[in-house]
Amino acid sequence: MITPSSPSSPTSPKGLPPPPDIVRSAFAELIVTDLAEARHFWVDLLGFVVTHESSSELYLRGYDELTHHNLVLRSGPVAALGALAFRVRGDGDLARAEAFYAALGCRTTRLPAGYTRGIGEQVRAEDPLGFTVSFFAAASHAERLQQRYDLRRGAEVARLDHFNICVPDVPAAYALYTSLGFGLSETIEDGQTLYAAWMYRKQTVHDVAFTGGAGPRLHHLGFFAHEPHNVLRMCDILGSLSLEACIERGPGRHGVSNAFYVYLRDPDGHRMEVYTSDYYTGDPDHPVLRWSVLDPRRRDFWGHAVVPSWYNEASPVLSLDGCVVPVTEIAQAAESTVKVGADGFTIPPAELAETADHDQAGHGRSKQWHGSGPTPPRSHTSSSIAAGLNRTCCPSGIPLILLARCAKYLRATADSTGTTLSQVNSPPPIKGCLAMSLWPARRPPWRTCQSWATFQPVT
Repeated sequence: MITPSSPSSPTSPKGLPPPPDIVRSAFAELIVTDLAEARHFWVDLLGFVVTHESSSELYLRGYDELTHHNLVLRSGPVAALGALAFRVRGDGDLARAEAFYAALGCRTTRLPAGYTRGIGEQVRAEDPLGFTVSFFAAASHAERLQQRYDLRRGAEVARLDHFNICVPDVPAAYALYTSLGFGLSETIEDGQTLYAAWMYRKQTVHDVAFTGGAGPRLHHLGFFAHEPHNVLRMCDILGSLSLEACIERGPGRHGVSNAFYVYLRDPDGHRMEVYTSDYYTGDPDHPVLRWSVLDPRRRDFWGHAVVPSWYNEASPVLSLDGCVVPVTEIAQAAESTVKVGADGFTIPPAELAETADHDQAGHGRSKQWHGSGPTPPRSHTSSSIAAGLNRTCCPSGIPLILLARCAKYLRATADSTGTTLSQVNSPPPIKGCLAMSLWPARRPPWRTCQSWATFQPVT
């Protein structure tokens, strides 16, 4: 189990000089291959505020942000993450950042004030995880727009909140950011393995999150909006413009962080999250929320399945020299039957492969539950989850776990008699509830259960 931690004043970890005093995640630089298309997505659709633009770069911010920008889009040949930037307390922290990363054996460089428009002098480093990170203290202020409701549009994004990164070694990432003074808010673990961690400097759930996966890669940038209707409005706008394909996942409610969210993909495939409703973490003894890797609500608090692209796709990372950093595959996890995805939520390897084959073929059956309750795992011994399923009913009032047992019985009977499931004698409510609960009408027609002969219950 990981020892709880809260943000601390800079102290010297064993053998290292004092780290910089980091205030918060401040901005990110993304490389885009078509700046005009990127502008249409981020500005015209999502509603980001343009602080400055030229033929090769675009500086954007949310409506609450008072510094120059939260996001820089630069034109380039390969879509990638250029840098993750953290604001530090004062100019002296730049020297501390330089010394800290040099002691770790990392390359560092100084960038003069104005290299990034609106930002003072920076120290950039290639960190031990393979990411280019930047630290700055001084920044110019932009016009206050918090109450310019007449200008707001799109998702009405307020500010940048966090970076979510893919790393092949989560304990190493946790140790690095602990040495930088970050606190720990939530984890996904099983007692032996740390699968994911959410860490913070400002008083919210996270400034940075990392989970096991091929890396270094950027999974997403998270932007805060004030109200749930901002998330829903963004979805309505995209749907009304026939751009629903930009919506990758959601809207929904996270288990981890409790955020109400939607995930979108820009024209280059960069993933961004618009979310609201996380919580305060500022108390010095703030307790860590630990999610079991076997808890089905960690995937989505409402039990919705996660699309395969969520686990497989992320943006590459550029080095200080502007070259794509090679990706290292994730090490073998202690719990070999569980594959941890890009947001720390698990999916069994066999299920992941089946889902990918299903989507590539454009037809077939899904072995996911789609009833009113949480998705039951393929196998575990948690009595609390079993009790939850016993209490969770389909629209006709029959417990889902009973439906699963009945389906298994019907399947076994059909196999032993050489008949189809539709020919097996069973009370109509059982068959009807199985059909309606597991394959509701909202699923695409090619995913519906056309006959009982194609039905496979969760075992």
